[in-house]
Amino acid sequence: MRDVAIMKATRTPADVGRRRGNRQSGFTLIEIVVAMVVTVLTLGLAAGAFRLLSHSGERGDRLLARHDSLARGIDVLRRDIERLERVTTQRDDGRALVFLGDSSHLTFVAVEPPFPTEPGPYFIAYAIRQGRDGATLTRERAPFQRSAIDLSRLRTGDSAAVIEGPYAMRFLYLERTKGRERWLTQWTDPVDPPSLIGLEITGVADGATVLPLLTFRPRIDAEAGCVRERGACNF
Repeated sequence: MRDVAIMKATRTPADVGRRRGNRQSGFTLIEIVVAMVVTVLTLGLAAGAFRLLSHSGERGDRLLARHDSLARGIDVLRRDIERLERVTTQRDDGRALVFLGDSSHLTFVAVEPPFPTEPGPYFIAYAIRQGRDGATLTRERAPFQRSAIDLSRLRTGDSAAVIEGPYAMRFLYLERTKGRERWLTQWTDPVDPPSLIGLEITGVADGATVLPLLTFRPRIDAEAGCVRERGACNF
């Protein structure tokens, strides 16, 4: 007993603090559960943020791909229209320009370069196929033949989608007469081509403008009088 009393008497404050610290160093069951809940919530929020970023990245990639495809399609259409040739054909009422243009169709004659296809004059035919979810602008062509007078029944091939997406599209044609200008949805002049050809692109759902009106100028200024004066100019 005396030894026990001596041990109690000789116990220092540091020994007492260490023993209290040992008793308080463990975690209770409630603390463990709370920590697990916090961890699960943190991981859930992180996973949601990651999915959101992933979806945003995918939407961004799709948007960039759509814009890139749109830019390439516009460039193809521009190059074709800039190569438009003044070609005429003989009809019962006289010579007429080989050109067809309305809101959904555009057909004319252009000279194709030697690469990547055979060089020479071709009928180039564009058509807008409008659907409920969007539109597709297709390009077709056929070797030029003077016997093909009716362009609305022209047999073409090599069909390719030039522009497609959730759009509503239509062709427009600029008429300049007596100092006045107006855009038409159908070109009826049998002799002169339009000053400009436009492509209107709007959203199929809301009708909002996707791009300002795209305008293309046919490269035919050097032959302005040849249809009336001499008939066919190039072929």
